[in-house]
Amino acid sequence: MGKAKKFGVFGGVFTPSILTILGVIMYLRLPWIVGQAGLLTTFWFY
Repeated sequence: MGKAKKFGVFGGVFTPSILTILGVIMYLRLPWIVGQAGLLTTFWFY
């Protein structure tokens, strides 16, 4: 059997962490954006 390929610090820790943080921020900000811009405008930009 060959060695298992590892992601390293950037691909295994930094990238998933940043993607999770940005996903939570977008999820929490979505109601505010819809309230300010309206439903159709929000879907137009997303």
